[in-house]
Amino acid sequence: LMWTMWSPQVADRRKLRQTYEGMELFEKVASLAIEEKEQSRSNRCPSCWHDAVLRCVCPLIPPFATETVLLPIRVLIMMHHREYLSAGDDAKLLVRMLPDNSKLFVFGREGDWKLFEEECAIDPVHTLTLWPTEGAWTMHEYLNRLPDDSPWKQQRRHHPKDTTTTATSTTKEQPESCLPVLRVIVLDGVYAHARNMFKAMKKRLPQPQPPYIALHPDTVSVYHRAQKNYGVSSRTTVLRSKDPKALHICTVEAYALLLKELGESKRITDGLVAAVRVNNDALLHSIRVRPESGMPTSKSSGAARRRRRKKEAEQAQKVANETKS
Repeated sequence: LMWTMWSPQVADRRKLRQTYEGMELFEKVASLAIEEKEQSRSNRCPSCWHDAVLRCVCPLIPPFATETVLLPIRVLIMMHHREYLSAGDDAKLLVRMLPDNSKLFVFGREGDWKLFEEECAIDPVHTLTLWPTEGAWTMHEYLNRLPDDSPWKQQRRHHPKDTTTTATSTTKEQPESCLPVLRVIVLDGVYAHARNMFKAMKKRLPQPQPPYIALHPDTVSVYHRAQKNYGVSSRTTVLRSKDPKALHICTVEAYALLLKELGESKRITDGLVAAVRVNNDALLHSIRVRPESGMPTSKSSGAARRRRRKKEAEQAQKVANETKS
């Protein structure tokens, strides 16, 4: 005999499925799930999404001062709703460290898609999507295909073959004030969710759509999920694709690599990747990221149970030794 747990949330979802369909239904259900998540995770820091008291890492990843970010690039994060408020997500770090150069949209949250479309429509010529699909361009190809009067293209002409140009030397030719804001869309979620968001973009965004850009990293990802089974699965899928070198890194690493290609300072790009490592440490309960006040010792974790068993075994052995003597 099987019993189904009944709750107001289950009733709400059933009612929604009877009333809506398609994308409208998806957004209704996703928004309900987001609301439940916000209620159940009210202890989370609103910035780093770790426990606000026990494991907040915000002091270790302070925002970059606006004047230290040399290039006018704005990252538009389309995050799958299942990643929202997840401590393991990495794209939240972009919002934390680049507050004036980032915008978060949650895929599935009612109202966010309209805001996303409005942002993309501000300057379609200088908007692109990081996604390694068939026919994706390199960053160099994207800049070369911009209109001749685009300051970004004119900047590239001064250094047509130099991919290591620093932002300082680049902006000598084109001052920052002359460059229009370059909007970069990143899709944040496990590969299957990111692929679904990509399909939704192709279907829902008006034409002309932002071109797709593929990056080709030459370093191994430092992201914690890349070391788990899902990372192996995602890597296998990509290796079978048209561009097997295009996707081995997380959202923050991909964005840092793009900034590097465009000439942003090493301090910014290295700082973003370093923040991923800090987040990894927090997930692993590393002592390196513990707050100064210390952290309470868990009494229910697997490690706590092992410590208790070890202590009980030592005490039993001590009693046995005393009995023999």
